[in-house]
Amino acid sequence: MANDEKQGDTNNVFIRSIQTHPNPLFLVLSTATQFQNLETYCTSEYASSVMTIDPTFNIGKFSVTPVTYQDLLLVSKRTGEHSICIGPLLVSQNLTYDVFSDFIYCLQKNCPSIKNGLRSFGTDGERALEKALAEGFPKSVKLRCMSHFRNNVKEHLKDVDKESKTKIINQVFGQNSGDGIYKEGLLDADSGELFQSLYESVRDDWKEITPTFVSWFDTKIPTIKESMLANVRKAAGLGSPPAKFYTHSSESNNHVIKHKERYREVSLPQFVQDMKELRRDYDDDFVKAITGRGEYKNEILSSRAHH
Repeated sequence: MANDEKQGDTNNVFIRSIQTHPNPLFLVLSTATQFQNLETYCTSEYASSVMTIDPTFNIGKFSVTPVTYQDLLLVSKRTGEHSICIGPLLVSQNLTYDVFSDFIYCLQKNCPSIKNGLRSFGTDGERALEKALAEGFPKSVKLRCMSHFRNNVKEHLKDVDKESKTKIINQVFGQNSGDGIYKEGLLDADSGELFQSLYESVRDDWKEITPTFVSWFDTKIPTIKESMLANVRKAAGLGSPPAKFYTHSSESNNHVIKHKERYREVSLPQFVQDMKELRRDYDDDFVKAITGRGEYKNEILSSRAHH
């Protein structure tokens, strides 16, 4: 069983859960603010960030799995994009369904409203993680990273001639034409029924070119309908027409963590200390934004200043 850290002021606790049995190492790191922000930014039906989870590797003799979300109050002065936040962190030696399930249990214990209120979550398709999330958040919209799926499609078309390969990829994902007009693909269908109809209209052509690809693609239809179509992305709060979902923000946070450790292995105590520092850096950015300094601006304060 996991044991929460009990000593001291709970607002200053960083190690939230320690488990040594049955898993060799299970550690959850989070400040109270990180838990609160997860509830604030990922549960609103009006403006909500997708909660993404993606393990990173090569930090030490352990794996790190950060929760990632966007801070909807902070906007970069340079890019106009929302700040990407590192939420609660899982440190573990195993990346199994049981480990991820325990992590989700810890998140829900500390953020009670996300159990039924989490609007959406996204992954790159890692099965153990996706299964744990789907079971832990059955009411949430499930999203699959388009970039990873595109790579899977390309891999299954590797033996097809270049022209046919490009044609099929564009038919699946859509394409921007030279005159700036976007031509929709199968994944832009607004319902499972429309997707099925559109797919049937190209399936025979694909089968003539590459029957093995069609056989593989057929197995992916349930996943596509459940986590990639336009109606799913709209329900997740990605706009209308909805943006495509990518795990780039998780990958960016993984890079930030590795950069903090200078791309070298570190001991567990050192890593915990460094993650505390990383969190303090974010808190400093937030304070600077409120006072009008730094790389980010506070969106609410900025909008009020212009009225």
